[in-house]
Amino acid sequence: MLCSDKAVTVLVGRAGTGKTTSVLKPVVALHQQAGFKVMGMALAAEAAKNLAVETGCHAETIAYYTHRWKQIPELQAALATDTLSAREKNKAIRNLESYQKTLPTKDTVIIVDEAGMVGTKDWHQLVAMADSTGAKLIVCGDDHQYKAIDAGDVFRKSIEMAEARGCMAEVSYIFRQTPDWMKQASMDLAKLETTTAL
Repeated sequence: MLCSDKAVTVLVGRAGTGKTTSVLKPVVALHQQAGFKVMGMALAAEAAKNLAVETGCHAETIAYYTHRWKQIPELQAALATDTLSAREKNKAIRNLESYQKTLPTKDTVIIVDEAGMVGTKDWHQLVAMADSTGAKLIVCGDDHQYKAIDAGDVFRKSIEMAEARGCMAEVSYIFRQTPDWMKQASMDLAKLETTTAL
């Protein structure tokens, strides 16, 4: 499913299920082998770094990408005027060329990890960019873990919509713990059944 041609797919994986190493790593490899550019993203820098290390894709924060995307039309507008000095023009050209390299295309897969932490404003920018460029969007996370600091619980709604449209996958097997009782406790905690887990 995550390697299908659907524009948006959702991967839900509880803590310890290995969604990054067991699922996303081969998804990244398959897309790269097929000639796709894979862009990893996460709200937090540490999560982006972890995504890059564990999957082998280039990953940055969402703010890294959205800031650059927003600057592109501003740089183009500035270059269209005759108000820049030669030095300012050269700097604007270098920045524009650099920022344009961050734009996705129809041959790009955008993977958003820890998607439950992403607020509505960032979601809007990501979905709009994927839609306008034809890029594929894979969103991953655990709706029982950290929530968005900004307004909105878009990931939970994305899960509902993806499930209804048949483009949601869920990883439920616990890889991180090995004894059965620890696996069961992890699953109970993931289902917010704290008393049972203890």
